[in-house]
Amino acid sequence: MTATTSVDPPATTSSVYRGRCKYKSGRCPNERTLKYNGDIHTLCEEHRQRHNQIQCKSDTKIRFVKRQKALLNKLASPHSSTTNSNRRPPSATVTRIKQEHRMDEMALQTSPKKLQPLEFTAPSFDWSDEETFIFTNLMGVATATTEAFVFSV
Repeated sequence: MTATTSVDPPATTSSVYRGRCKYKSGRCPNERTLKYNGDIHTLCEEHRQRHNQIQCKSDTKIRFVKRQKALLNKLASPHSSTTNSNRRPPSATVTRIKQEHRMDEMALQTSPKKLQPLEFTAPSFDWSDEETFIFTNLMGVATATTEAFVFSV
């Protein structure tokens, strides 16, 4: 009795040309990429990633501007639309802003103090000639007196 095994033919890859990338420069010769759902994307992979980075950066800027406008409107409006017992009254916010403004003005008005120089006197050391010689050699200072000391010893 002989057993036969069937071998499946290798899966053929789809080699259908999907068209050129439609990046705004119009010069990209790369083939368009596939979306996750299998549809054909309008851009090649390189330009798709670049576009995603630019879009992310743009979205971040837009969100930042919206937050700033909301904060400005919140500070400008005397009455808030929501009531919350934990919130400070608007007068407290205005008072805090006025205090910060006063502190800035005070910082600009104060003149810098003039510093008096300190008097510096070198410490006096009573070193022998030998100690002075050793110290100057350790420090790399060669003078005529140290050379004379070497020859006198």
